[in-house]
Amino acid sequence: MAAAILTATLLLAAAMFFAALFRAYTHTGRAQADRLAEQYPAIRRKVEFWAPRWEELCASLQLLMVTSRLLFILSTALLLLRTGVSLPILLGAVVALILLSLFLLELVPDALAIAFSDRISARTLPLISLLAVFIRPVAWPLARAARVLRHAVSSGAEEEDRPTHEEAILSMVGPDQDSDLEAEEKKIIRSALEFGDTVAREIMTPRVDVIGLEDSTRISEAVPIIRRTGRSRYPVFHEDLDDILGVVHVKDLLVLLGESKGSSPVISAVKPVPFVPESMPISDLLQLLRSQQVQLAVVVDEYGGTSGVVTIEDILEELVGEIHDEYDVREAAVRHLPDGSVVISARTPVSEANTIAAVHIPEGEDYDSVGGYIFSVLGRIPRAGETVDGEDFTLTVQAADQRQIHLVRITPKHPVASAAT
Repeated sequence: MAAAILTATLLLAAAMFFAALFRAYTHTGRAQADRLAEQYPAIRRKVEFWAPRWEELCASLQLLMVTSRLLFILSTALLLLRTGVSLPILLGAVVALILLSLFLLELVPDALAIAFSDRISARTLPLISLLAVFIRPVAWPLARAARVLRHAVSSGAEEEDRPTHEEAILSMVGPDQDSDLEAEEKKIIRSALEFGDTVAREIMTPRVDVIGLEDSTRISEAVPIIRRTGRSRYPVFHEDLDDILGVVHVKDLLVLLGESKGSSPVISAVKPVPFVPESMPISDLLQLLRSQQVQLAVVVDEYGGTSGVVTIEDILEELVGEIHDEYDVREAAVRHLPDGSVVISARTPVSEANTIAAVHIPEGEDYDSVGGYIFSVLGRIPRAGETVDGEDFTLTVQAADQRQIHLVRITPKHPVASAAT
């Protein structure tokens, strides 16, 4: 009898365990699985292997959950039979077990999964990946069948003809649509819809413009740099920007300066900083920064070198436009000249430049900005005054140095009427 009770208790614990894991893995989902590799480097390889097969993991957990639940109910029913209870009492006990399982195996795991889904997935992935290997011959067909069923249900002709929510909203905020929305409101809505397609590389401050402090720099020596540049946070590096150790906040340095610790190195006030790939969607990046309660992340390339830095402000500006405070030096982003040409920053995205100047600069996968387009055409860093001709435009480098282009003049070959400012 004692062994039977122990068996039923262990099966109940197993059912709760696998139910919580199933909810957690489902809540994390395939879309968020890649983020686990960034937050938990120790399981990076396992995440990279299982991320494309996430449905198989969920199917494996669901199989384990259902099996352990059925075994729990069966073992408890057999335990009651051994006690010699009557059939009505046995049926009532089974109903009570079902209600109990609804609470212990549904509500409790759901609450745990929603609160700690990423942590649960990361901590248990080594164990679950091992179990999944053994039950894969059964779980894989189940996952495949579920995928086929979903596709069959969602691929009806009526669904194909029905516009999605995104398509419906885009039709309302299109440039040719009449609606009660202001132009700025339409722009924000379109930015929100395109938010998930934007990656860190597109909004980061590039490496050449990153101002950092070397780890051996004294706090008193950093003060002139802070006064000259006016930033609130500075990456701290060892020897060069490819070896960033963390970030320091100006207010922390001022506290140490006020405590007569100006001779201390800035590394004494450094705080951890997350590293993210260039291809990370900014929606995931925003969630990462919020979860770690930091304002800045270092963007790295495929070789681990520093590509730039990105802040929460950069992400918000992608949604609502430029945000200026009282300390920002505001420069005209666009200058319209009387001859119909336009002077813009070389960092202006090609699509935005085409809209501003009413031209058709080709877009490409290897570049995002007007300056990047010029680099791709010339294959080198141009000098001020050099030009690039296109089908309906001429690009003139207005300002450049040995490392980058700063300003570009776009001259349409068939100028349109423009309100010069």
